[in-house]
Amino acid sequence: MKNFSYKEQEMIRAFIFTNPHGNTSFIYPQSLLAGEELPPLVSAYSRTHVPMQTRSLQFLDQEKREQTREFLSHIAPLMDIFRLSDGTLKVSPKTQVFSSQWILGHGHDSIKEEAQVVGVVEQVSDITGKKITGHPLNRPQVKSTRYIDFSTVLPLMLGDPDIAGLPSVDKALSYIERMGRQYVRFTNLITDGLLAQPVNQRGIEYLKRPEEVQKAALAWAKGQKRIDPSFEATPEMLERQEQKILESLTGDSLRATVEKSVLDYSRLYLLALNRTSVGFSTDARTLERIITDMISSNRVEDRTRGQELWDEAKKIAPIILGPKSHIEIDQWQIETDKAMREYLARTHLGSLHERNLLKNGTANLLSPRDIEMYTDRFNAALVVFPYCGAALQDIFSALTDKDVDQVLEIAHAHRGKKGVIHPAISHGGLTVEFVMGYHGYRDLFRHRRGSRSTQLLTTRLGFEVPPLYDSLGITQEYLADMKQASDLFEEAASVNPQVAEKLVPFGANIRAMHSWQTDQMGYVGDLRTDITKGNFSYVSTVRELLSKVSALMPKTSKYFKVDRREFPPEVWKKIYSWYDAHERNR
Repeated sequence: MKNFSYKEQEMIRAFIFTNPHGNTSFIYPQSLLAGEELPPLVSAYSRTHVPMQTRSLQFLDQEKREQTREFLSHIAPLMDIFRLSDGTLKVSPKTQVFSSQWILGHGHDSIKEEAQVVGVVEQVSDITGKKITGHPLNRPQVKSTRYIDFSTVLPLMLGDPDIAGLPSVDKALSYIERMGRQYVRFTNLITDGLLAQPVNQRGIEYLKRPEEVQKAALAWAKGQKRIDPSFEATPEMLERQEQKILESLTGDSLRATVEKSVLDYSRLYLLALNRTSVGFSTDARTLERIITDMISSNRVEDRTRGQELWDEAKKIAPIILGPKSHIEIDQWQIETDKAMREYLARTHLGSLHERNLLKNGTANLLSPRDIEMYTDRFNAALVVFPYCGAALQDIFSALTDKDVDQVLEIAHAHRGKKGVIHPAISHGGLTVEFVMGYHGYRDLFRHRRGSRSTQLLTTRLGFEVPPLYDSLGITQEYLADMKQASDLFEEAASVNPQVAEKLVPFGANIRAMHSWQTDQMGYVGDLRTDITKGNFSYVSTVRELLSKVSALMPKTSKYFKVDRREFPPEVWKKIYSWYDAHERNR
């Protein structure tokens, strides 16, 4: 903040955040950052290297300077009036009695949904972040891998507490460093490869033509006017914009622009250990489940971050999320995981082949004509699915009547008084089993409407190979690196499968199952099939999925919005329009 002293900045920070300067924090109910101002702030934060707290102070300094200045004298009195010395919000005696009696005592959990919170978790591993973003009722914004600062991230990855517990820790640390170097190397290789393509050179030269630059500047002005109807572009503004456009198509600026566009390809080298940041809004009931899941995990980082979330949440909702809340280590989750894995290991189910039924496909649409749904055997197969690496249809076929009885018994043997049916038994509607690159699945993971089951990350399902890798001749080096990743994964998995997940590259295939109603299938198709905006991995997968839905319900599917445009992999995204107009039919 340029316009506030350090002391003033610290006061503002403490007024807004439960944990000033901390990596895990909630935003207090307050008026400096509230209502409609928070969504764009969280969204913008997820698209920069800047931490949320710094980004928030920058916003107040630049956009609400006078209001913040006028508010300064009120901050200390307000904190004294409404907070305890440790930052916990003061709760009226009547509220304490009501919450203790009806919410905690009688279990009226729906009341918790009225307590809305906004939280931020910085520098968390990608796989631990999924514990936070995975609940279907959470509303997160995740920092894109495009905004990774490796100078910050790599030391955190090398100091990961779960990796430190592996017997072969030195080998793992060497591998992590090497994969980081290869991520940078492949980013440069692909950038150089695209810049060297004659088709891209022709397209860039076309975009630099005066009439095209002028057209782009006018389009910019039109966009500004849509945002602000009072905006009028002057000749000087247009001239400056034309200069910027030309500069972006030349030299280092061009290279930087191309490099940003290839990160979707080089990120196959990133690991699930990679650090990200998450901003989210949710309710106390959902947060309770997220924290319970995290503190019950088999990973040190999950448990540590879960406890940090709980410590900070107590300041916002000290009764319903406090020491006497329903948050506790979930023995049902822990014991069932242990018992199921032991059962699989000692029965024929533990040796099921971890194959992709589609061979080269990525989306296997399941319906009652493919598998006998809504039966005890189907429910037992759903329970087994998260604990092994096999396809659901293979699990279903392998289950004996005895297995069905045993699996359902194990799944519910350890449930407490709040547990009902094992959460895996939740699939209905149109069910699809994906086997696709983890880097692409991370974007489909966001579609939380419906039911989802995921298996542990593994290297046993192979690796996605982008067509661009073949075009640029870098596939063999990539697969050799992935072979090393597989070897190290197997070594770590023999010690702790959950920790081994952290060593899996984004290029590895994951198996996951989603159940969506037909309208949600249509929504996913509309959002995720446009190759001009999307990642090649999930675009091709969703297109494949929608083709299979169309075969099942051809008349309904006519009304889906599916973009099926194709471009050669070596064509740079920014020149797609030019390619369509000038190169498509050459």
